[in-house]
Amino acid sequence: HIYSRRGEKGGIEYFWPHEVEDIRDAAGKVTGARVKADGTLVDYEGLGTMSKSKNNGVDPKALIDRYGADTARLFVMFASPPEQTLQYNTVVSGCMKLLNALDAFKPDGSAGDAAVLREGTSVLLRTLYPVCPHIAHALWADLGFAAAAGDILDTPWPQVDASALVQDAITLVLQIGGKMRGNITVPASADTAAIEVAALATPEFARFSEGKPAKKVVVVPGRLVNVVL
Repeated sequence: HIYSRRGEKGGIEYFWPHEVEDIRDAAGKVTGARVKADGTLVDYEGLGTMSKSKNNGVDPKALIDRYGADTARLFVMFASPPEQTLQYNTVVSGCMKLLNALDAFKPDGSAGDAAVLREGTSVLLRTLYPVCPHIAHALWADLGFAAAAGDILDTPWPQVDASALVQDAITLVLQIGGKMRGNITVPASADTAAIEVAALATPEFARFSEGKPAKKVVVVPGRLVNVVL
């Protein structure tokens, strides 16, 4: 929150939020403020980027005391990375996607599924470790990874297995007349001609074309197929 007042000579004086008390309208919206020390009025400029010159910086200590250093660091890194070349926000985003995938995974009780879940958790913790070292270190030990593979600090970084990324089939967005009408699944090896045939054979094309022939079929490899009417 930014609170300010223009002086007689045109200069702007900024006030810390704790130095003022808000003035609100009947709906509870902040319309201004007054200085607690002397009751003089100041302007409320709304929310803005934290700045020393505007006296609206937020001390993270309260957040750290309440949620812990790791949680505060994770949020700050994700919401506002201090260095774009650190790309911590990308790391956090990737961890979120992996966590969602693990949460959606429904193991059938087999040894194979248990191994997949454990390996996924191991990758998640190792990837999260640079951002949340305390929590990741504790979970690594509590879940038995330390006993089996050593301290997380000494554990190798996850490696990409290119063969695991190979798919037998791919799903493409199906557009008809420029509007999304569904998806089609085709063999990963399917060429443009095969994808065109598959798109024209869908019940969606039969429904939304209203008997009109396709003028052309545009295929964007790996992404979508658009039937132009």
